[in-house]
Amino acid sequence: MPRPDAADCVALYGSLRRGQPAFRQLRLDRMLTWSGSCILRGRLHDFGDYPGLVPDDTAVVVADLFAIRRREAIAVMDAFEGYRRHDMAGSLYHRQRIELAHPRSSAWVYVYNTTRDAHDHRNAPVVAGGDWLAHRLRRRTGGGVPGGT
Repeated sequence: MPRPDAADCVALYGSLRRGQPAFRQLRLDRMLTWSGSCILRGRLHDFGDYPGLVPDDTAVVVADLFAIRRREAIAVMDAFEGYRRHDMAGSLYHRQRIELAHPRSSAWVYVYNTTRDAHDHRNAPVVAGGDWLAHRLRRRTGGGVPGGT
């Protein structure tokens, strides 16, 4: 599998989006440059404290697009996302290069590992609208869990 370098982009849709506590704690603001918002094809599932992106051409996900300024950002994000390049079956997420729905380009994205038994995505609510930040805000303000029963 090819490895990202400092000329690549990464699309972040959940806990590592700009302004989120983990983004600041991991000091990603010093390793990535925000390029704007982007749209991914897929479905977001709510696992409580974090989302998981599952590929799906019939749905979209809102994400933040970043240029990778420093290569060490990849190791930091891989560790946070539970991605282990030499243990794909045991990884929580897989890092994949995908084509974005908008803008027309590609980026590295952490895709939920649907083969893991620990968190079956089929039992997790779908995030309506595909925007994790809006979804979390609705939960905090009493708007409920969209997509949940």
